[in-house]
Order: sequence, then C-alpha cells, then structure tokens
Amino acid sequence: MMNAVEKLPLNNDWIALVFLSILSLLVVVKGLYSDRFKSLLGCFFSKNYFLDYAHDRQELLGLFHMVLFLIQNMILGLFLYLISEETSFFLQEKGFHVYLKYVIFATICVGVQYAIAKGVSLFFRFQRIFETGNYVKSSYLKVGALFYLPILLCWIYAYPESQTMFYISLFLGGFLWLIRWVLILLFNIQAIKEKLFYFILYICTLEIVPVILLVKWMV
Repeated sequence: MMNAVEKLPLNNDWIALVFLSILSLLVVVKGLYSDRFKSLLGCFFSKNYFLDYAHDRQELLGLFHMVLFLIQNMILGLFLYLISEETSFFLQEKGFHVYLKYVIFATICVGVQYAIAKGVSLFFRFQRIFETGNYVKSSYLKVGALFYLPILLCWIYAYPESQTMFYISLFLGGFLWLIRWVLILLFNIQAIKEKLFYFILYICTLEIVPVILLVKWMV
C-alpha cells in the first residue's frame, strides 16, 4: 500500500507553526525547569534523573510533565501524519485539522494503554511496580520524541521528496523505540524477575501487538 495513490504535497506553513509551537514550549520548560529538563535529556545515558527526581513519579500531572506530554504527542502526531502522507494511506485530505486528529489519536492511544495497564496492575496487585515502570517508560518516551524532533526537521526541510530519507527516518524511529525498551528492561530487571509472567503479558498485549498491527496496516 506504500504507493497506492499519488502522494499529497505538504503545506509547510502550518508545519512551520507546529515546529515553532514545539520549540516555544521547550523554551518555556527549559526556562522554568532548567536543571530537571537537562537531567531528563540525559536519562538515555544515565539513571541520575530517576535518582535525583524520584518524587517526579508522584507529579506526572504537574506542569513539567504535562507540557512535555503535549510536546511528545505533537511530535508523534506529526510523525504519523508524515507517514500517512508518504504512503498516501488514510490521508485523503491534508492540513492542520488532519494533523490534530493524529495528535488526538496519539494522546488517546497513550491514555488507553495507561488505563489498561493500570487496571491490570490493580487486578494482579503490583501497583508499585507499575507506577515505577510507567514513570520510567513515559520519561524515555518523552526523551525519545525529543531526540526524534531533529530527524523530522531534516526530513521535512532538507529532504522532503527523498524516499531514502523516509526509510532512514523510519529506521531511526524504530531504533529509538528499541533503545527505549532496552533501557526500560535494564532499569526494571529486578522487578521483571519477580513478576516475569505479568511483564510478558504486559509486553505482548500493550506493546508488541499494537506495533504489529501498525506494521500490517502500513504494509
């Protein structure tokens, strides 16, 4: 389905405004939470953030995390929009309103995944493990999205018509997703040993299956 119909041309006016909004929000976060933001960006390379800001797991609805959650979903929404634009699949029209639908879709997916995982943790009584795991997982997702932002910029403005850049962007997105999960596994290795069955159940139902469905949808 990659070449089902002719690709729709991108309108870079609203995309530029999206990038401007993301960068503006990052400036706000950097200004208000300079040390915490710098520490978060380094969590791919060190556990210091999770040690220095352990109380953050109780503040996921605070301004710091909510703004980064918005930025994360704006980036994910733009990624999904560009994938659809490149493959001409599920994108019979284009524009900012379509992009907003993808942002809402990404937000709903993350929210539903959290709700299901929360329900499973309550049912099987491993709430503390879930809360810690979710905090780590969501932190890595935010940072992974931020690391992907320059790739999107390069894709849209440096090589907008390059099929090679499209595949490179997909590969780098998959690579960041893989690195994120390696880090999650390493961080939670002890909890995984104690609750291996529940962890495998979680991975299969809430992480692997959605990716497989997405790949099948694209191919």
